[in-house]
Amino acid sequence: TLTKIRVGDGPAPASAVAITPSTTVADYTVGTALTNTATTTVNRAAKRTSFLLAGTMTQGETITLGVVGVQQGDQIKIIRTSTSAQTATIVNGGTAAGTLVVLAASKKNFFVATFVGVDWLFDMVGLQ
Repeated sequence: TLTKIRVGDGPAPASAVAITPSTTVADYTVGTALTNTATTTVNRAAKRTSFLLAGTMTQGETITLGVVGVQQGDQIKIIRTSTSAQTATIVNGGTAAGTLVVLAASKKNFFVATFVGVDWLFDMVGLQ
């Protein structure tokens, strides 16, 4: 579905912006599967890149979103299928640094960040 976006009153301009929202995992390029490692840095492989955490987490993990080759608007999705009693902390690897989110222990969940110039920003999170 297309969603037309416009701001203001009056008729729509001839060049109205149309956006097709991303709705499936197929919209993402699969990055390297992440092993059960305490600290990992991931970098984009395409405009939208997804990374799958290890199926069993035996320790808390920190995943830093790197900035190598990144471009404005790029997205990284971290997917967690493990229900182990460990958290996964997602950290901005940009200039402002800092924690973006901590994925809850014992829950299947995901997180999406979008790159905005020099930093990764929280975009969305979901859990089961």
